[in-house]
Amino acid sequence: YNGALYFQAQGLDRFGTELWKYDPAGGAGLVADIYPGATGSYPSNLAVYNGALYFAADGNDGKGYELWLYSNTEAGAFRSTGAYDGWVLESGETTNVGGTLNAGATTFNLGDNAQNRQYRSILSFDTSSLPDTAVVTSATLKIRRKSVAGTNPFTTHGKIRADIRKGPFGGNVKLQAKDFQAAATKAKIGTIKNNPGASNWYSAKLANTAYTCINTKGVTQVRLRFATDDNNDNGADYLRFHSGDACVLSDRPILEVTYYVP
Repeated sequence: YNGALYFQAQGLDRFGTELWKYDPAGGAGLVADIYPGATGSYPSNLAVYNGALYFAADGNDGKGYELWLYSNTEAGAFRSTGAYDGWVLESGETTNVGGTLNAGATTFNLGDNAQNRQYRSILSFDTSSLPDTAVVTSATLKIRRKSVAGTNPFTTHGKIRADIRKGPFGGNVKLQAKDFQAAATKAKIGTIKNNPGASNWYSAKLANTAYTCINTKGVTQVRLRFATDDNNDNGADYLRFHSGDACVLSDRPILEVTYYVP
């Protein structure tokens, strides 16, 4: 479970037969004293399910053996930093290079403008509070739609795709035009479909290949774009999502991370 071997053992101590674990870095050790005293809880039938370790044990509460759960997974939630996120507009319809940008708006755009130039947007999360040795087990990106201009691009541009960068896309944490085309650490690590939840929240569970890109020593940036760059109708068709500059904190983009420390 999460990189370690769990088992029952008698440690020749005052705890009796209890739940132990072994991992190559930390060796063997007691996990929990479930049944206080020298007898122990005798944990058995260990099984991993849905991110937790389940087993039978006697908790010394007069009820005999019951189902127990152990989890060493923790969770963190990070809001996009308004000073560093925003949208970048392509310099020309077929250039695939960034032109103008906006890092201060309360929304970011995804879709295209009236000149068939694509909008891409950067979200910037300060994930440095994660433990240096954290092993990420899941990551979910959530963004909230504010409004639509023209035709909803979900009906013409396909799905929203996400790229991730361990650190800033353009080498500088501040939003830059070259963030539009800058190389990602991993590309296409998430997809946002046209199926919003309550209050117009859209989410994407990131692929496990993105987990090692979540930066425990600085920023983690995500770049969003529609799969099709434009629909060639010479009309502005884009969605506005609340950015890290949104007035209401709870509207701002969020990256939810679960992890454990070996």
